[in-house]
Amino acid sequence: MKVQGVRHRLYFSRTAGEQATFEITAEGVKSHGRDAEQHSLEMLELV
Repeated sequence: MKVQGVRHRLYFSRTAGEQATFEITAEGVKSHGRDAEQHSLEMLELV
């Protein structure tokens, strides 16, 4: 995904019913959704 010249990678929870989205850019990681705090990046194998 590219927004205003900046590349983003989006990851979504694979668990049915969970609401967790992670946006990864060169500046860092942002998490969104009511269940996002239940996950760590290591657990999701993103880093």
